[in-house]
Amino acid sequence: MQQGIPITDRILRWLPGAGWIWVTLWAVLVLIRPVVFAQVLRLTGTPTGTWEFYQPRLAAHAVLAYMVVLCFWAVRKVAGDAATLEPHLNAMAAHPPAFFLSMWRLHRQLLEAKRRHLAWARRLYTEAYEPVRENVTLEAIRERAPLVSAAEALEKRAGLIQEWPFDDRTMTRIVAISTGVVTAIISRMVLRSVGL
Repeated sequence: MQQGIPITDRILRWLPGAGWIWVTLWAVLVLIRPVVFAQVLRLTGTPTGTWEFYQPRLAAHAVLAYMVVLCFWAVRKVAGDAATLEPHLNAMAAHPPAFFLSMWRLHRQLLEAKRRHLAWARRLYTEAYEPVRENVTLEAIRERAPLVSAAEALEKRAGLIQEWPFDDRTMTRIVAISTGVVTAIISRMVLRSVGL
């Protein structure tokens, strides 16, 4: 079994001829699928539609054909760099508890900062509105307006304090990448056990 060589490269080596010809053929087949589909519809007597119907499909398949070529290149590039990355990935994998404990500590600190800011804003609101409740006049409201503005600004600032070191989009990306890595590892183990 050949380690470190992507399965796509192994398959291309089994096929006769140059690998770039097979990659190009695959990309061309992806590109002409809408045309073949239109011809099948025409031969069966089904109305095929207009150019406006096929134009976006051809454009989408052109992008897909480009992605086929790009993926072949990217897999080869990543596989070549994987040996260089392996020691770093092993070092990172050895310390996830320390990483998540530090993130949890930061999470608690951010929650405490948010709680303090909100408590401060509430005190300012109370201090600003207390005299106005007793004496509801335009002059009393004008006099306390700067304190209300300060409380509003502090409340807004407290709302902007994140409760986690990263936002939800970043967490989603981390979960997606982690899932992809775990899936790749499991796939690699299955392929290795099959002998590919």
